[in-house]
Amino acid sequence: MTLFLSGCSKGPKDTGFTLLDFNDTPMKYSDQINADIYIDATPSMAGFVTDNNSNYINTLSELESVLNTAFKNGTVNFFSFGNSIQKLSRTEYLNCKTPQFYSQGNTFIDSVLSKNDTKKVSIIITDLFQDQRDVNSVVKLIRDSCFAKGLDVGIAGIRSEYNGTVYDALTAPYKYTSIKSQTNSFRPFYMLFIGKEENISKIVETLASKGRLAEENVLLISGRYITKSDLNSVTKDKNDKNISIKRVEEENGTAWVSLNGDAALNCVFDLGFKEFGVYITPENLRLDVYKKEFKDKTWSGNELTNDITSEQTSITGNKLNIKLKLLQSKSNNFISYHSVISINPNSKIELPKWVNEFSSENPNSMNKPQNTLNLDKFIEGLIRGSWAVSTPKIANIITVIKP
Repeated sequence: MTLFLSGCSKGPKDTGFTLLDFNDTPMKYSDQINADIYIDATPSMAGFVTDNNSNYINTLSELESVLNTAFKNGTVNFFSFGNSIQKLSRTEYLNCKTPQFYSQGNTFIDSVLSKNDTKKVSIIITDLFQDQRDVNSVVKLIRDSCFAKGLDVGIAGIRSEYNGTVYDALTAPYKYTSIKSQTNSFRPFYMLFIGKEENISKIVETLASKGRLAEENVLLISGRYITKSDLNSVTKDKNDKNISIKRVEEENGTAWVSLNGDAALNCVFDLGFKEFGVYITPENLRLDVYKKEFKDKTWSGNELTNDITSEQTSITGNKLNIKLKLLQSKSNNFISYHSVISINPNSKIELPKWVNEFSSENPNSMNKPQNTLNLDKFIEGLIRGSWAVSTPKIANIITVIKP
C-alpha cells in the first residue's frame, strides 16, 4: 500500500521506495512426483500393527494409493530407518504391517532428514518420541537442511489403535493398550512431509478425502504465509484535525493526505492465508520502518526509524487492521517512509489445539500414556526455525510526508 501525503503538486514524482508485492500466483502441484517413504522401524511402532484394521495400517495403504493416483507420473521409494536406513522392495514394505518389521534399536531420524532432496517429497512416518536434546538437534537440522534450502515442512497427526510397549519415554518403557471404543485413548503417529508446499497440500487433501486424516490436524510450515495483501481502506479518527485525506485509490493502494501535526491513520488490509498454515496473532507482528529524504531532486538515505509506530493491531478473519501513529516531520524536505509488517521470530507462538492435545512433557503409564513426548516443543521449534530463516512478511506501507 502507498500513502502519499501531499498538500501541493510540487515535489517528488515517486515515493523513493518499491512496494513489496505479496499477491501470490496460485501454486500448482506437479503432475509428476518422486516420493521417498521412510518408516520408523523401532519397537515402539510395533504397537500400531497388532490390530489388522488399525488407522495406522490403513493409512499406510492409503498413502501408497494416493501417491500413485493423485499424480499422473512419478516414482515411490520405500525405506525403513532406526539404527540405519534400509531401502525396501515393495514386498518388504508390506511387512511394515507386521510386528516383526519393528526391530531396529534407535530412532536416528536425523540420518533421514539429512537426505532430503529439493526435487522430491520425503514422507517420514514415526511416533516422534524425542527428548529435549533430540528436539534441539532435529529442529536445527530441519532449519538448516530444509527451510534454508526453500523446502517446506508439513506435519499430520493421526490417532490409531495401539497395543504394545512405549520406549524412549523419560521413565522406563511401559505397556499401553488403547480402548477400541474411545478414540481419545488411541496413540498418535505422525507423517512428516518435506518438499514443496503445493505437493504436500495435494497429498494431504487427497489423504483427508479418505476419511482417516483430519485436515484440522495438519500443519504446514512455510516461509510464505499469505497469498495476497490488498488495501481495503484508509481512514482517520473522526476528531483528528491534524490529518486530511484527499484521495484514496484502493485498487492500486494509494492515498493522498495532508499532515499538519502528529496524527494517526487506520489501515485495513485484505489478506489471503495459506491453507494449513501457522495461526498468526497480532502479537506475532512487528513493524520495521525505513526512511528516505528528498534532497536536490533525488531521494537519499535508507535508515531504520521510529518516526512511524503501530498503536493498535488486530486480525479478524482475513482482515488486518493497523493504526499507524505518524510524527510530524521537522524537515523542510519531503520524507518518505517504507513500513514493513512482518513476523517477529521471537514472539509467542500459538500452537494448534491438536498439538497441545497430543503432547505431554512426561507421558508415562499413569499419566497421559498415549501422548507424545515433547511434541509441542518440537513443533514450536520448527515454526521458530522457519521464522528465523525467512521472516515472513505480511504487508507493507509507503508514506510520503510533505514539509
